[in-house]
Amino acid sequence: MNLYQIVFDATHITVKANSQDEAFELVRARDSNFKKDLKDNKYYYHFDEDYKEQIEFHNIPEKPGIIQWESH
Repeated sequence: MNLYQIVFDATHITVKANSQDEAFELVRARDSNFKKDLKDNKYYYHFDEDYKEQIEFHNIPEKPGIIQWESH
């Protein structure tokens, strides 16, 4: 198992999964606005028909420490 932080816009989602694809499928199952573009093989969040933003994945090593700290 790995920890992945999915980042886009002002959103940070931390997911525990076996792979980046599995992490993506977990969030997509909860929100259908997460999509994978088969042309460029990248992941996006679709805010509406005209605007989408690419999702970044960060693999977080499993060791003692703070997992997530957000300030907005």
